[in-house]
Amino acid sequence: MIYVDYLTVNFEDKYIEKSAINRATSIALFQRIFGEHQEPAKGFQLDTVGTRPTAYARGTQMSDFEKKIWDDFWLIANDNNRAKELGIDAMQGKAVAIRAQPGKSYEIKLRSTGDITIRPIDPKAPSAAEAKKGK
Repeated sequence: MIYVDYLTVNFEDKYIEKSAINRATSIALFQRIFGEHQEPAKGFQLDTVGTRPTAYARGTQMSDFEKKIWDDFWLIANDNNRAKELGIDAMQGKAVAIRAQPGKSYEIKLRSTGDITIRPIDPKAPSAAEAKKGK
């Protein structure tokens, strides 16, 4: 089994419905990837806490709003009043897992809901030219 854990922030529905800047979609910060026989703390770090998650890098600096969320993640997650002031419905850690098979490649997708999916990548079919060469 391979696990990917991450932190996720879900905003109140009213912000998502209005397509509010910085709150129109859930956000996530990848934490680490690790195997079932490995302690999570000894897993491989993916995104760095205190930086903009790689999935959101747009060539600009992280906004003060984003920085506050990631710098104070657990303080906000444990304080309903702070979360409400920021328009946050829920903040939590999550993990997804898959029993990986040797030789297969996998794709990890971050969905607008803040959920992450892991799926095997289907092998690419050879083009007609490649198939002809192989004969």
